[in-house]
Amino acid sequence: MLAKMPSLKIKKWNATRWLGRNACLTTFCDAMEYVLDHLQLSMKDVSLTKVTREQAEELYKAITNYDNFLFFFYYKEVTAILAHTSRMLQYEMIQISDVGCYITILCEKLKASYPKSATHPIELVASGHADQIVWDLFGDDLDGINSIYIY
Repeated sequence: MLAKMPSLKIKKWNATRWLGRNACLTTFCDAMEYVLDHLQLSMKDVSLTKVTREQAEELYKAITNYDNFLFFFYYKEVTAILAHTSRMLQYEMIQISDVGCYITILCEKLKASYPKSATHPIELVASGHADQIVWDLFGDDLDGINSIYIY
């Protein structure tokens, strides 16, 4: 059982490096199931103080807020794409013509997957891990959901 648990090591969020953002979001998203389980147990644990139980409930509500939940997973997907492009732009043998090509491919991929008019991506382009979790928690009618909480 413990072998399946993701690493809960704190990652450093870096405002200027996509690779770091992707690592933070990946760790958080991979551990989210365990974090939510822990928060649910904490909300019901009468051995904890009332303040602690209330804080656990507030955090649970914040994480499972539909908008926040989608942000975590979809931003993780976007940062995976950006991190991949960032790694490609750091290749030792990169040519000037490659830079324009990589950026054009990145822009087209983001435009195709994340149209301005859609409330959520057409299709997840990185791991796709969020698809099943979103469906499990919110069902298949994503258009009718707006800032709900899961209990």
